[in-house]
Amino acid sequence: MNENRIRILHLIETGGPGGAEKVLLNVVKNIDSTRFGSLVLTLRKGWLYQTLRKHHFEAKIIKSNRAWDIGFLLRLSTLIRKEKIDLIHSHLPGINFYGCLAGRITKRPVIVTYHGKIGKGNKRTWKDVFKNFVIKKTAVQVVTVSDYLRKEFINETGINRCKVTTLYPGIDFKAFAPTKNLLGLKRKLGLSESTPLVGTVGNIRGSKGYEYLIQSAKRVGEKVPHVFFLVVGEKEEKLFSDLNKLTEKLGLGERIKFVGFREDVADYLNILDIFVLSSTTEGFSIATVEAMSLAKPVVVTDCGGPAEIVINNQTGFLVPPGDPESLAKKIILLLENKKLREEMGKRAQIGVRRRFSIEKNIKNHELLYINCMKRHLRNSQTKKRLTGCMTSGTGEKVN
Repeated sequence: MNENRIRILHLIETGGPGGAEKVLLNVVKNIDSTRFGSLVLTLRKGWLYQTLRKHHFEAKIIKSNRAWDIGFLLRLSTLIRKEKIDLIHSHLPGINFYGCLAGRITKRPVIVTYHGKIGKGNKRTWKDVFKNFVIKKTAVQVVTVSDYLRKEFINETGINRCKVTTLYPGIDFKAFAPTKNLLGLKRKLGLSESTPLVGTVGNIRGSKGYEYLIQSAKRVGEKVPHVFFLVVGEKEEKLFSDLNKLTEKLGLGERIKFVGFREDVADYLNILDIFVLSSTTEGFSIATVEAMSLAKPVVVTDCGGPAEIVINNQTGFLVPPGDPESLAKKIILLLENKKLREEMGKRAQIGVRRRFSIEKNIKNHELLYINCMKRHLRNSQTKKRLTGCMTSGTGEKVN
């Protein structure tokens, strides 16, 4: 093991699978392991922890089931010292607060990342205000996954805008290669090769707006009788039950299929004719980029981050959130015009593969870590130990 590596502790409060967990996993898997050592800490076992261990990455668990957990903070601080952590990178609001406190206690620099909606408007409590104050004062850098979130965080906290940067998630496009072998999976779903298929990928939770997708499916089915809708994502039981009731009420029981969480997301995206995002709010949308990388035309809601991915009327369609009629109109337009689907899908593929590659994301993360360490190294002994890591991959010093 190279003891001169910058040792990074990644903190996350959820187990996934979801956007934040995928971003973290991609960083750990792809970062230069000769210069950066990664340890991931989660609060419980789950998809992320199991995936990390399966691929032989370092992962630990410190359990915490309540808010304002001083015991968790003390155990976290002990771990940071024991594992000789140089830099803390936390993901998601709750753990960002604890990461910043632990960083102050152990005198380590902290980077916090926000992957989704930040502000609570008038619903903010004094606890929210206090947590944001701590993060504002102690984090060396705040990262957001879209400019939409960057502006929201600045407005919410009043932080110096120079301290907040946007770093778009990166996609490993090698794992999302177009394939012609579509018939087997469609048959498995009980569909013929010619069945028009509209689908989405995302865990079933309130912000995904699946009720609007279901309502739009009713309208689309009236114009395109044989269309089928597909939802790929982990099921939250209460909401899933409500969505099932709505599906039955609208007479769509045979037209929509919820297949649950799937590891082979690329296969399901490959069989779609159109990708749809019906969310009411999104920090970014990794699934939209993945679909576009496969040359799929997309209809997505203008709900935050997606507007930074899709160029309206060129690489996809943006529609208002919570508007099933607008959603349906664009889906119908694409279903009835194969040439438009193909042209829009091709433009989408070229655009996202240029802008959102994993290589670009990892390079930006490495520069972020190096620059933060350069600004916050505490003593000459640490400086000497890390000198070999404080250069770019070409040996050029990073400013």
